[in-house]
Amino acid sequence: MWADLPPGLAGVLGAFSTRRSGGFSDMEIAYLKAMSMPLAMAIKATTTYDLAQALLDTYLGKYSGGHVLDGLVERGDGRLIDCVLWYCDLRDSTRLADETPLDDYLVTLNDYFDCTAGAVLDHGGEVLKFIGDAVMAIVPIEEVSRPAADMCRAALMTAKDALARAERLNEARSGNDLPEINFGIALHVGQVMYGNVGSDRRLDFTVIGPAANEVARLDGLSKKLQTPLVASAAFNEEFPEELAALGTHEVQGIDRGLEAFTTPELAPPSEAAD
Repeated sequence: MWADLPPGLAGVLGAFSTRRSGGFSDMEIAYLKAMSMPLAMAIKATTTYDLAQALLDTYLGKYSGGHVLDGLVERGDGRLIDCVLWYCDLRDSTRLADETPLDDYLVTLNDYFDCTAGAVLDHGGEVLKFIGDAVMAIVPIEEVSRPAADMCRAALMTAKDALARAERLNEARSGNDLPEINFGIALHVGQVMYGNVGSDRRLDFTVIGPAANEVARLDGLSKKLQTPLVASAAFNEEFPEELAALGTHEVQGIDRGLEAFTTPELAPPSEAAD
Protein backbone atom coordinates (compact mmCIF):
# COMPACT_ATOMS: atom_id res chain seq x y z
CA MET A 1 0.00 0.00 0.00
CA TRP A 2 1.46 3.36 -1.05
CA ALA A 3 1.51 5.94 1.74
CA ASP A 4 0.29 8.77 -0.54
CA LEU A 5 -2.80 6.98 -1.89
CA PRO A 6 -6.12 8.68 -1.05
CA PRO A 7 -7.93 7.20 2.00
CA GLY A 8 -10.01 4.14 1.11
CA LEU A 9 -8.23 3.53 -2.18
CA ALA A 10 -6.75 0.06 -2.53
CA GLY A 11 -5.77 -2.08 -5.44
CA VAL A 12 -3.16 -4.23 -7.10
CA LEU A 13 -0.08 -2.65 -8.64
CA GLY A 14 1.40 -4.54 -11.58
CA ALA A 15 3.61 -4.08 -14.60
CA PHE A 16 4.13 -5.87 -17.91
CA SER A 17 7.36 -6.04 -19.84
CA THR A 18 8.71 -7.70 -22.97
CA ARG A 19 12.11 -8.42 -24.45
CA ARG A 20 10.83 -7.79 -27.94
CA SER A 21 12.48 -4.93 -29.77
CA GLY A 22 9.92 -2.18 -30.18
CA GLY A 23 7.85 -3.30 -27.21
CA PHE A 24 4.18 -4.32 -27.24
CA SER A 25 1.97 -3.71 -30.23
CA ASP A 26 -1.11 -1.50 -29.90
CA MET A 27 -3.34 -4.59 -29.98
CA GLU A 28 -1.32 -6.29 -27.24
CA ILE A 29 -1.49 -3.18 -25.08
CA ALA A 30 -5.25 -3.14 -25.54
CA TYR A 31 -5.43 -6.81 -24.48
CA LEU A 32 -3.27 -6.14 -21.41
CA LYS A 33 -5.48 -3.23 -20.39
CA ALA A 34 -8.59 -5.33 -20.86
CA MET A 35 -7.33 -8.17 -18.69
CA SER A 36 -5.79 -5.95 -15.99
CA MET A 37 -8.99 -5.62 -13.94
CA PRO A 38 -9.99 -9.32 -13.88
CA LEU A 39 -6.36 -10.28 -13.26
CA ALA A 40 -6.14 -7.81 -10.36
CA MET A 41 -9.37 -9.19 -8.87
CA ALA A 42 -8.06 -12.76 -9.17
CA ILE A 43 -4.78 -11.83 -7.51
CA LYS A 44 -6.61 -9.96 -4.74
CA ALA A 45 -8.92 -12.93 -4.11
CA THR A 46 -5.99 -15.34 -4.01
CA THR A 47 -3.94 -13.24 -1.59
CA THR A 48 -7.00 -12.71 0.64
CA TYR A 49 -7.63 -16.46 0.70
CA ASP A 50 -3.98 -17.16 1.50
CA LEU A 51 -4.07 -14.60 4.32
CA ALA A 52 -7.27 -16.10 5.74
CA GLN A 53 -5.74 -19.58 5.59
CA ALA A 54 -2.56 -18.40 7.36
CA LEU A 55 -4.59 -16.68 10.11
CA LEU A 56 -6.86 -19.69 10.64
CA ASP A 57 -3.90 -22.07 10.71
CA THR A 58 -2.22 -19.84 13.31
CA TYR A 59 -5.21 -19.29 15.60
CA LEU A 60 -7.21 -22.50 15.10
CA GLY A 61 -4.68 -25.00 13.77
CA LYS A 62 -4.30 -26.45 10.28
CA TYR A 63 -6.91 -29.20 10.72
CA SER A 64 -9.54 -27.00 12.40
CA GLY A 65 -8.75 -23.94 10.31
CA GLY A 66 -9.26 -25.94 7.13
CA HIS A 67 -12.75 -26.95 8.27
CA VAL A 68 -13.68 -23.33 9.01
CA LEU A 69 -12.27 -22.14 5.68
CA ASP A 70 -14.36 -24.80 3.94
CA GLY A 71 -17.50 -23.27 5.44
CA LEU A 72 -17.99 -24.94 8.84
CA VAL A 73 -18.94 -21.64 10.47
CA GLU A 74 -22.42 -22.15 11.96
CA ARG A 75 -23.08 -22.90 15.61
CA GLY A 76 -23.60 -26.63 15.92
CA ASP A 77 -21.58 -27.46 12.80
CA GLY A 78 -19.40 -30.44 13.61
CA ARG A 79 -19.12 -34.19 13.69
CA LEU A 80 -18.09 -37.06 15.91
CA ILE A 81 -14.44 -38.03 15.55
CA ASP A 82 -12.17 -40.59 17.18
CA CYS A 83 -8.88 -39.17 18.38
CA VAL A 84 -6.04 -39.31 20.82
CA LEU A 85 -6.47 -36.46 23.29
CA TRP A 86 -3.27 -34.77 24.50
CA TYR A 87 -3.52 -32.46 27.53
CA CYS A 88 -0.83 -30.80 29.59
CA ASP A 89 -0.73 -28.29 32.40
CA LEU A 90 2.05 -26.13 33.84
CA ARG A 91 3.00 -26.99 37.41
CA ASP A 92 3.23 -24.34 40.17
CA SER A 93 1.90 -21.68 37.79
CA THR A 94 0.33 -19.65 40.62
CA ARG A 95 3.63 -19.48 42.49
CA LEU A 96 5.51 -18.61 39.32
CA ALA A 97 3.06 -15.82 38.52
CA ASP A 98 3.31 -14.41 42.05
CA GLU A 99 7.09 -14.61 42.38
CA THR A 100 8.19 -13.73 38.84
CA PRO A 101 8.09 -10.28 37.21
CA LEU A 102 5.38 -10.17 34.55
CA ASP A 103 7.77 -9.91 31.61
CA ASP A 104 9.79 -12.88 32.88
CA TYR A 105 6.62 -14.86 33.51
CA LEU A 106 5.46 -14.28 29.93
CA VAL A 107 8.83 -15.52 28.70
CA THR A 108 8.42 -18.59 30.92
CA LEU A 109 4.96 -19.26 29.52
CA ASN A 110 6.17 -18.97 25.95
CA ASP A 111 9.11 -21.28 26.70
CA TYR A 112 6.67 -23.79 28.16
CA PHE A 113 4.39 -23.56 25.13
CA ASP A 114 7.41 -24.02 22.84
CA CYS A 115 8.15 -27.28 24.63
CA THR A 116 4.58 -28.59 24.65
CA ALA A 117 2.51 -27.09 21.85
CA GLY A 118 5.66 -26.88 19.73
CA ALA A 119 6.21 -30.61 20.09
CA VAL A 120 2.57 -31.32 19.17
CA LEU A 121 2.81 -29.27 15.99
CA ASP A 122 6.19 -30.71 14.99
CA HIS A 123 4.77 -34.24 15.29
CA GLY A 124 1.67 -33.49 13.22
CA GLY A 125 -0.86 -33.06 16.01
CA GLU A 126 -3.50 -30.34 16.25
CA VAL A 127 -3.31 -27.79 19.07
CA LEU A 128 -6.95 -26.90 19.72
CA LYS A 129 -6.55 -24.26 22.39
CA PHE A 130 -4.55 -22.76 25.23
CA ILE A 131 -6.61 -22.82 28.42
CA GLY A 132 -4.65 -20.46 30.63
CA ASP A 133 -1.41 -22.41 30.99
CA ALA A 134 -2.90 -25.70 29.77
CA VAL A 135 -2.70 -27.09 26.24
CA MET A 136 -5.48 -29.16 24.67
CA ALA A 137 -4.49 -31.03 21.51
CA ILE A 138 -5.75 -33.93 19.45
CA VAL A 139 -4.34 -36.50 17.06
CA PRO A 140 -7.27 -37.53 14.81
CA ILE A 141 -7.77 -41.25 14.16
CA GLU A 142 -8.92 -42.66 10.82
CA GLU A 143 -9.45 -46.40 10.52
CA VAL A 144 -7.38 -46.87 7.36
CA SER A 145 -5.09 -43.88 6.94
CA ARG A 146 -4.48 -43.02 10.62
CA PRO A 147 -4.97 -46.21 12.69
CA ALA A 148 -5.32 -45.86 16.45
CA ALA A 149 -2.12 -47.76 17.29
CA ASP A 150 -0.01 -45.47 15.11
CA MET A 151 -1.67 -42.32 16.43
CA CYS A 152 -1.12 -43.46 20.03
CA ARG A 153 2.52 -44.10 19.25
CA ALA A 154 2.79 -40.63 17.69
CA ALA A 155 1.14 -39.01 20.72
CA LEU A 156 3.51 -40.74 23.11
CA MET A 157 6.52 -39.74 21.02
CA THR A 158 5.21 -36.17 21.16
CA ALA A 159 4.97 -36.33 24.94
CA LYS A 160 8.51 -37.68 25.26
CA ASP A 161 9.79 -34.96 22.95
CA ALA A 162 8.04 -32.27 25.02
CA LEU A 163 9.65 -33.60 28.22
CA ALA A 164 13.06 -33.77 26.55
CA ARG A 165 12.72 -30.18 25.35
CA ALA A 166 11.86 -29.07 28.88
CA GLU A 167 14.87 -30.89 30.28
CA ARG A 168 17.21 -29.11 27.85
CA LEU A 169 15.50 -25.79 28.50
CA ASN A 170 15.76 -26.16 32.27
CA GLU A 171 19.50 -26.72 31.99
CA ALA A 172 19.77 -23.35 30.28
CA ARG A 173 17.36 -21.67 32.69
CA SER A 174 19.25 -22.92 35.75
CA GLY A 175 22.38 -21.22 34.42
CA ASN A 176 20.44 -17.95 34.35
CA ASP A 177 18.95 -18.39 37.84
CA LEU A 178 15.47 -18.95 36.41
CA PRO A 179 12.98 -21.41 37.93
CA GLU A 180 12.47 -24.77 36.29
CA ILE A 181 9.52 -25.41 34.01
CA ASN A 182 7.61 -28.54 35.01
CA PHE A 183 4.35 -29.90 33.63
CA GLY A 184 2.22 -33.00 33.48
CA ILE A 185 0.90 -34.64 30.32
CA ALA A 186 -2.20 -36.81 29.97
CA LEU A 187 -3.00 -39.09 27.01
CA HIS A 188 -6.44 -40.50 26.34
CA VAL A 189 -8.37 -42.08 23.47
CA GLY A 190 -12.04 -41.45 22.84
CA GLN A 191 -14.82 -40.14 20.65
CA VAL A 192 -15.63 -36.44 20.86
CA MET A 193 -17.85 -33.92 19.13
CA TYR A 194 -15.53 -31.79 17.02
CA GLY A 195 -16.98 -28.49 15.85
CA ASN A 196 -18.44 -25.10 16.73
CA VAL A 197 -19.89 -24.25 20.13
CA GLY A 198 -20.67 -20.90 21.70
CA SER A 199 -23.10 -18.02 21.25
CA ASP A 200 -24.62 -16.81 18.01
CA ARG A 201 -21.96 -14.06 17.83
CA ARG A 202 -18.87 -15.78 19.25
CA LEU A 203 -17.90 -19.35 18.43
CA ASP A 204 -15.13 -21.66 19.49
CA PHE A 205 -13.99 -24.58 17.33
CA THR A 206 -13.16 -27.29 19.85
CA VAL A 207 -13.92 -30.78 21.12
CA ILE A 208 -16.56 -31.60 23.71
CA GLY A 209 -17.73 -34.77 25.39
CA PRO A 210 -16.84 -37.06 28.30
CA ALA A 211 -13.44 -37.94 26.83
CA ALA A 212 -12.41 -34.26 26.77
CA ASN A 213 -13.35 -33.92 30.45
CA GLU A 214 -11.60 -37.17 31.38
CA VAL A 215 -8.25 -36.22 29.85
CA ALA A 216 -8.17 -33.01 31.89
CA ARG A 217 -8.96 -34.95 35.08
CA LEU A 218 -6.32 -37.51 34.15
CA ASP A 219 -3.70 -34.79 33.88
CA GLY A 220 -4.38 -33.87 37.49
CA LEU A 221 -3.18 -37.32 38.56
CA SER A 222 0.34 -36.79 37.22
CA LYS A 223 1.36 -34.69 40.22
CA LYS A 224 -0.26 -37.06 42.70
CA LEU A 225 1.40 -40.08 41.08
CA GLN A 226 4.81 -38.38 40.82
CA THR A 227 5.17 -38.95 37.10
CA PRO A 228 5.08 -36.35 34.30
CA LEU A 229 3.11 -38.63 31.98
CA VAL A 230 -0.20 -40.39 32.65
CA ALA A 231 -2.17 -42.41 30.09
CA SER A 232 -5.70 -43.76 30.36
CA ALA A 233 -6.96 -47.32 30.14
CA ALA A 234 -8.41 -46.54 26.70
CA PHE A 235 -4.99 -45.36 25.53
CA ASN A 236 -3.36 -48.46 26.99
CA GLU A 237 -5.77 -50.69 25.05
CA GLU A 238 -4.82 -49.12 21.73
CA PHE A 239 -1.09 -48.60 22.36
CA PRO A 240 0.88 -51.51 20.86
CA GLU A 241 3.56 -51.61 23.57
CA GLU A 242 3.45 -52.38 27.29
CA LEU A 243 2.77 -49.60 29.75
CA ALA A 244 3.19 -49.62 33.53
CA ALA A 245 -0.06 -49.76 35.52
CA LEU A 246 -0.56 -47.09 38.19
CA GLY A 247 -3.87 -48.31 39.59
CA THR A 248 -7.35 -46.79 39.63
CA HIS A 249 -7.81 -43.42 41.30
CA GLU A 250 -10.75 -41.28 42.34
CA VAL A 251 -11.16 -38.04 40.44
CA GLN A 252 -13.77 -35.34 40.74
CA GLY A 253 -16.84 -35.81 38.58
CA ILE A 254 -16.11 -39.38 37.46
CA ASP A 255 -17.78 -41.93 39.72
CA ARG A 256 -15.88 -44.94 38.45
CA GLY A 257 -12.51 -43.24 38.88
CA LEU A 258 -9.75 -43.38 36.29
CA GLU A 259 -7.28 -46.15 35.67
CA ALA A 260 -3.83 -44.75 35.02
CA PHE A 261 -0.74 -45.95 33.16
CA THR A 262 2.66 -44.56 32.24
CA THR A 263 5.78 -45.70 30.43
CA PRO A 264 8.04 -48.08 32.38
CA GLU A 265 10.90 -45.57 32.54
CA LEU A 266 8.62 -42.88 34.00
CA ALA A 267 6.90 -45.13 36.56
CA PRO A 268 6.96 -43.54 40.03
CA PRO A 269 7.97 -45.26 43.26
CA SER A 270 5.47 -48.05 43.97
CA GLU A 271 4.00 -46.31 47.01
CA ALA A 272 3.01 -43.26 44.91
CA ALA A 273 0.70 -45.36 42.77
CA ASP A 274 -1.05 -47.04 45.69
